[in-house]
Amino acid sequence: MVSEDAVYQALRSVIEPGLAETVVDLGLVHRVRLQSPGRVTVEMTLPTPHYPRSLEIVQRVQQAVRALPAVTQVEVRLVWDPPWTPYRMAGHLKVALGLPEQEPIDSIQLPGQTDTARRGWLHRLFGR
Repeated sequence: MVSEDAVYQALRSVIEPGLAETVVDLGLVHRVRLQSPGRVTVEMTLPTPHYPRSLEIVQRVQQAVRALPAVTQVEVRLVWDPPWTPYRMAGHLKVALGLPEQEPIDSIQLPGQTDTARRGWLHRLFGR
């Protein structure tokens, strides 16, 4: 049976073509699930829902994991919650981009809203 570590190692070979970094280092992989023997599910996201190379990345993920011994079936599930932010990236990429290690938390109060704690860059841009 394949291990979760082996799956993550295979995913480190999948390069996002536009940014030339691995899908793991970019923080696109949420979870790996080892289902029944030979069956692996990868839950991942993309930088945006309408990402132009989404099909290509999904196919590369499937190929990389399917190449592992004893893997017979790979399912890739695209998830959008929580949304991707640059703060999901590996530490060395955040340093290269000049981002702080932790995502800042902003407080936004919208009319009729009781919860003022908001996280994420979409909240800062749109307040939703």
